[in-house]
Amino acid sequence: MSAYEQWIAFLTIMRKEVRRYLRIWTQTLLPSAITMSLYFLIFGTLIGKRIGTMGGVSYMEFVVPGLIMMAIITNSYANVVGSFFGAKFNNSIEELLVSPTPNYVIVLGYAAGGVSRGILVSIIVTSVALFFTQLDIHSWFVWADQRSVCQYVRRRKYCPDVHIDTIDVFGRCVLFARFTARFLGEHFAD
Repeated sequence: MSAYEQWIAFLTIMRKEVRRYLRIWTQTLLPSAITMSLYFLIFGTLIGKRIGTMGGVSYMEFVVPGLIMMAIITNSYANVVGSFFGAKFNNSIEELLVSPTPNYVIVLGYAAGGVSRGILVSIIVTSVALFFTQLDIHSWFVWADQRSVCQYVRRRKYCPDVHIDTIDVFGRCVLFARFTARFLGEHFAD
């Protein structure tokens, strides 16, 4: 398959996934808003009054980011798993697997559908959260300065083969994993 054909296959799988969850939006998107409203009412309103503030932040403001992330992760995972199990149950996965489409294109198409559902759910749940509390965004750019991180890591000799100019998003993930494993192994080896 050429790169263009792979791109068309990827877009087709992703569009199929997006259409699937938008067609049954009352089963895929609406429950997230209802569930989060219940969480906000129970944890935020009822329990939050008893807990008070933590570090100058109300309990509701403290809980909201975790609840938003829980909704995103749960819905993204449920989208991909539901699609694969549905295709297996309907015996339509064989048709996709015997096609000349590479396996990574199939996985990326399903994953992109899950990511799009996660983004849509995040918008919905964040909108619901705004009814219950005020959300303050402290930093639009959460990425750390890569040069200072890499220089610290090189100084500590955790990852001596990391080059400052060639690090990218994947490199950051690998760097974080290697740094964490080395740190934990060094401090908890006893």
